[in-house]
Amino acid sequence: MFPARVTITLLALLAALLVSGCGVSADYDIASTPILTTEEWVQRPYEPAIYVQPAELPTRPLTAVFIPFRMQQAMNNGPYYAREVSRYVFEIWARERIFPVFEFLENQRFTGQANAIALARAKGADLAVTGSVQQLMAGGSAGRSELSMRLEIYDAYNGQLLWSISDAGSMQPEATKDFVLFLKRSSMPNDPLYAVSASLAYSMSHPVKKWIQKGLEKQLAMERKEGSTLDDAPSQSENGQEPQGQDFQSGDTGRIPVTESLL
Repeated sequence: MFPARVTITLLALLAALLVSGCGVSADYDIASTPILTTEEWVQRPYEPAIYVQPAELPTRPLTAVFIPFRMQQAMNNGPYYAREVSRYVFEIWARERIFPVFEFLENQRFTGQANAIALARAKGADLAVTGSVQQLMAGGSAGRSELSMRLEIYDAYNGQLLWSISDAGSMQPEATKDFVLFLKRSSMPNDPLYAVSASLAYSMSHPVKKWIQKGLEKQLAMERKEGSTLDDAPSQSENGQEPQGQDFQSGDTGRIPVTESLL
């Protein structure tokens, strides 16, 4: 049996790792060296880089189609990997409910901006979401996995590029470390490429989701203000005549021109 001092040290280490947010499990018995297992996290060196973003906010929820990514890196089975990464990103965005209607065009491929716009219009969607896988390395649970990709969102009404966002991340196992009193080893997910793809998809969804939410909140505030103004208007003018009806601009269609950002 381990001395009390060793037990206290191990418990203190476990507590520190739990507080820091690491996934930790301990496996030991009195006849062997304790093993401390920690789950690896996706490493993202920086926040998503935003190259293009809209200048104006939408006035209503927007619908979209997702066209599978194109593969920029020369590699075997490149289109297959690009499609799988696209599927991962689509699933995360669908789960986040960024668009009320969001369709994955699995059997289509990006052949240019005009093609993306035509596909979105054919489906009656406001936006075409697509992009490219710029670098990919799938190392499995025993090796290093890396992924960098760029997301593009086009306005189906006027064909303009609304968003261009890129992000990158990686995941790799650490070598088992011997701390004399215990061993520390890392645990990798069964599909590290999915974990990296999901992490990047979440990070790149945030600015787009925020943009839509801010637009809807602003539009709701304007409608409430206009409704309050109409409720407070007098029923007759000072000369006894009925007031003329006031025309209110109904807001745009949600198709946003690209100029300098308001976000």
